[in-house]
Amino acid sequence: MAARTYEEADAYVHRWADSYSRLPEVLRWRRHMRVLDWWRLLGAQWPSCDNIGKHKDRLRRYMLEAKDSHLRAMMTPAELDAWAKLPDLVTVYRGCYEINRDGLSWTLSRAMARKFPTYNRYTRHGETPLLLTGKVERSRMVLKLDREEDEVVAPTVQVVAEKHLPVPAKTTGSYDMEDEMAKAKAKTVAWLKANHPEEYAQIPQPPKHPWRR
Repeated sequence: MAARTYEEADAYVHRWADSYSRLPEVLRWRRHMRVLDWWRLLGAQWPSCDNIGKHKDRLRRYMLEAKDSHLRAMMTPAELDAWAKLPDLVTVYRGCYEINRDGLSWTLSRAMARKFPTYNRYTRHGETPLLLTGKVERSRMVLKLDREEDEVVAPTVQVVAEKHLPVPAKTTGSYDMEDEMAKAKAKTVAWLKANHPEEYAQIPQPPKHPWRR
C-alpha cells in the first residue's frame, strides 16, 4: 500500500479527533506515512493535544531515536526562525508536581511555567507544586509557539534547580473532560453515519491494526 500523505492524515485527524483522541490518532498513522511527513503531522497537531502525558514514554523513545531533521520537521518556518536564534544550550522551565516532573513539555518562560500548577485541570490537591529549571541542547529540542506558551518539547532535560511553589487554592466539583469529549465525538460520528452516509464514506478511514508494531 502506498504511503499516506500528510494532507490526508491531517484532514482525517482534524475532522475526527478531539483534543484527547488527537494524539492517539497521530500515533497510529505513523507506520503508514513517510518519516518526515509523520513528524510534520506530529508538530502540526501537538498544540491541540491534551493528553500528552499518557503517551510520553512512547513519544520520548521516538524523539530519542529521531534525527535532528525529524525534530525540525515538527516546527513551522516561524518556529524554526525563532529556534535558530536560541543559544546552543537553552534554559527551560517546567511547572509541575513530583508525579509528572518527567514530562516532555517545558517553556522558555519562567512566569508561564509558574502558572501551570495553578490551572484546575493540572492541580493536584494535597501536593506541593514545583518549578523546575533545566538545560537542553537546542539541536535536540522542538520549539512550539502556537499557544503563546513558548513551549519547548524535549525528550531529555538536565534539571539544574527546583523550588516549591505556593499550593493552589482548592476548588470544588469534578469534571471528566476526556470522558465528556469522547461521548460527544461518538454521538457526532453516529449521527453523521446515520444521516449522511455518503459524506461519511468519503472520509479517509484510519489504518487497520495501527498498534501492531
